[in-house]
Amino acid sequence: MVTEILVNGKIYRLETDDAASLRETAAALDERLKELSRSSGFGRLDKEQKVLFAELSLTDELLRSIKEKEELQKKLEAMDAEIYSLRHDVVSLKMQLEQAGKVAEASSGQDA
Repeated sequence: MVTEILVNGKIYRLETDDAASLRETAAALDERLKELSRSSGFGRLDKEQKVLFAELSLTDELLRSIKEKEELQKKLEAMDAEIYSLRHDVVSLKMQLEQAGKVAEASSGQDA
């Protein structure tokens, strides 16, 4: 399906299987270009350089997000391991408590 998108004031017609995703991506790129255009020095760049700068900015953001996701995944795995360990401790303590209860019952039965 051919989809029209608008980036940096220019309309592009692109073939895609996912028009909604393409439009969303193009809108993000266009918004980044608008954000960057408010920064000093950006106006001196030609259109191609502006788009390249926006692409680099978005790629940097993507790579940072990937790194953050990996770090969060490691933290999650560590938390899962801690939860597993704590569950094991709880089961062990329950077993000890049950054993102590049995010993206490046996001791009180002998005292009677």
